[in-house]
Amino acid sequence: MLKYLKIDTFILLVVAGVLLSCSSSDDSRMAGQESPNKQPPASGVNLELNWSKSIGGSLNDEVKAIVLLDDDYVVLGNTESVDGDVDRVRGTQDFWVIKLNAKGEIIWNNTYGGNDDDRGESIAKTTDGGFIISGYSRSLDDDVSNNEGSYDHWIVKLDAAGDLQWEKSFGFLGDDRAFSVKETPDGGFVTAGFLDVDNYNGPNLKPTKGAKGLKTLHGVGEFWIHKLDREGNKEWEKFFGGSNNDRASDIVVTNDGGFIAVGSTESDDFDINKNNGSYDYWAIKINATGELIWEKTYGGSEIDMANAIIKTADGNYIIVGNSRSSDVDVKENKGNADVWIVKINENGVLLEQFSMGGSDFDNAEAIYETRSGSFLIAGNTRSNDGDIQEAKGGNDYYLAEIDQKLQLQWTATLGGAKLDFAYDVLEDAKNNIIIIGDSESVTDLIDNKGKKDALVISLSK
Repeated sequence: MLKYLKIDTFILLVVAGVLLSCSSSDDSRMAGQESPNKQPPASGVNLELNWSKSIGGSLNDEVKAIVLLDDDYVVLGNTESVDGDVDRVRGTQDFWVIKLNAKGEIIWNNTYGGNDDDRGESIAKTTDGGFIISGYSRSLDDDVSNNEGSYDHWIVKLDAAGDLQWEKSFGFLGDDRAFSVKETPDGGFVTAGFLDVDNYNGPNLKPTKGAKGLKTLHGVGEFWIHKLDREGNKEWEKFFGGSNNDRASDIVVTNDGGFIAVGSTESDDFDINKNNGSYDYWAIKINATGELIWEKTYGGSEIDMANAIIKTADGNYIIVGNSRSSDVDVKENKGNADVWIVKINENGVLLEQFSMGGSDFDNAEAIYETRSGSFLIAGNTRSNDGDIQEAKGGNDYYLAEIDQKLQLQWTATLGGAKLDFAYDVLEDAKNNIIIIGDSESVTDLIDNKGKKDALVISLSK
């Protein structure tokens, strides 16, 4: 029997055939202590709220990615505020990094950027104990040493204390954004995002054609990959795509030292051999020097958008995002957009796929493999049926666990009456589940300080 877990304004309700009420507003339970009236089902998983933390000021604040640092958590996003938990005076938006302890208390939080708009998207730990961050910036002052026009890829290296060690910008006159960065086996880094190729004037431009000639083969956005050394110096960059819009959202390092980048494409030419209709998930495998090894599309005749990829313990890869299709590679659609999960092997062969959600919009932003071999999925939902047992408001955090065969084990929705979006999830050494994102809601346990706050939630099973 499929078990669903849901947290209604952070009051726990467990579904295992019938609803069992185990809610309590007792403060000790909200602090993660055992509730005396807890009634676990005979078979199932019980989620307990350890704590929730709203972080921010009076304006818009959000977090997009999280990593573990021993027993602490380090999260990345961007902030518009200049008050509350945020100590800054500059810019429209800044990169924002927060270190939290295991109780959700702020150890430190720093901002990075200039006087224009700077937005953090991805963070990874580095072997020297620090962090590498990717995002995009429109600034040309303070922490940002260069900008070629509109948004540029902005890559920032921090030490363990959050101090800036170096920063690099990559871009041209158009809108160029970096969504993912990973450390490579040689101690350098690889980044993935998109490029406005119409304004491109880099080393991959064919001299006999020029930018306008190249535009006949490439559209507004292309997958754009950079390989950097350990000091952030560019070793090479390559772009891939077709004559329509192609955008990379994530990248992983493969066992042979190459890379798989994923995102979405609406093209059916140049680097893309097949399009199933509208946007498809698109994955490309490149070698250590950026040469294209293979490319694959996955999806159906409607819009399918890939957001994240992980390498799994069995040597394969799982891609998550959302799909509106119900044909070709997509075997089921529950309505509007569903969370769509795709498992591929090292050669890009589709091994398994699975859809979950309800009749409204459901989306996966992140996937995390646990020590037990299951997978946690974080995203957002507007549904109130199907795999989604209850909506809290306009948009909710969506958390799910699937097994190795991509079978759904349980789902949970978290949030309040307004808009709540989850972007990342992990499991810590004590098996707590940490899910992060942003919230516009106000509840007994969401202490919103302004328009939109970062929201970090700790749960245990």
